Amino acid sequence: MFQSTTKGVLHFEDLSPQQFEDLYRNILHITGDYQDIRAYGIKGSDDGVDIFCTEKATGLIFFIQCKRYKNLHLADLKKIVNRIIEGNNDYQGHVISVVATCDISRDAREGYKSYALDKGFAKAFFIGLRELDDMLHLEQFDRLKEHFFGVAFNQEKIARQKLKYAEEGELLVTKLLRKIDFPNPKIQKDIIKNPSRKFNYSKVIIKSIYDNVYPFSNKDDQPSSWFISFLHDIYNNGIQLHLDAFRYEEIVVDCCGNWMLKKDFNNCQDQSDILELKVNIIGRIPYYNIANIKMNGDDFYSEPIIICVFDEISGPFTEICYEFHDYATNKRIMFEKGQRAWMSEYDFYELKQKVNISNIKK
Repeated sequence: MFQSTTKGVLHFEDLSPQQFEDLYRNILHITGDYQDIRAYGIKGSDDGVDIFCTEKATGLIFFIQCKRYKNLHLADLKKIVNRIIEGNNDYQGHVISVVATCDISRDAREGYKSYALDKGFAKAFFIGLRELDDMLHLEQFDRLKEHFFGVAFNQEKIARQKLKYAEEGELLVTKLLRKIDFPNPKIQKDIIKNPSRKFNYSKVIIKSIYDNVYPFSNKDDQPSSWFISFLHDIYNNGIQLHLDAFRYEEIVVDCCGNWMLKKDFNNCQDQSDILELKVNIIGRIPYYNIANIKMNGDDFYSEPIIICVFDEISGPFTEICYEFHDYATNKRIMFEKGQRAWMSEYDFYELKQKVNISNIKK
């Protein structure tokens, strides 16, 4: 039974012509109904055939032409028939099949079939957009669909699953938080000054769900599957950690809030409007990456162990950002990738004046 396709037709237009041919050739292999499947859709081929194959049950040869077109008319289909006939002497009594990423009218379909049969083909098939889409929603083609269309075909399912994991992760994080009486001005001021006070804990262990070396270190050529860190704050989608509580990064920012890491900064024509700041390095772990939290630690560490989904490049983090903390005023400025800094032009010049005075005193 065909699965529902009401969630949207697959985006065949995202495939190159060669990828589209490869897709259909793989469909033929998976069905198991054909043998001697050969790809002939190479640049410069003049026989009009992209794929040859033989139907196991009948022994009939299929001459298949794949078209990644938005529209096809009867005249186009007749040209395809003629080209295959001109390039192949042994077509009579066999099968022609046109596979396309569009649908055609009933008249065009019947006219094409009649024309092909009159020319000597035993059968003529047209497989259009709706037939292809229905076919690829069958369970047997799931892996093929995933390979050629990535996660797009399953986007809703993945989004729902991520939402569920985020809700579960957020619930786990509430165990780390203090019960705060926000109407209390003293507590509010303390939280603004030090957002890590939202937590009952400071130090935590971050551990991958794939880890198999804890409590020992990973080999030198392997990324860390667990590490010690310090809670910094929560944000709208998860928790923030100090990536290195004892090391700062340096950034360069202008009066409009545009910024970059100092190590990436090469030259600027107007040096007077540039400010260099030392900032904390902050890693963000989204709620959906948090699988479990062992609140009481284990035999090796008494601090909470936050078990997360890691990837090979960024570990549990989906985002790295930077924070400047003005300890005199307790003002905090966040620097996020792709966004201007959370600061006004007034903040910029006020801060620049402070930095200049500090440098003079040094």
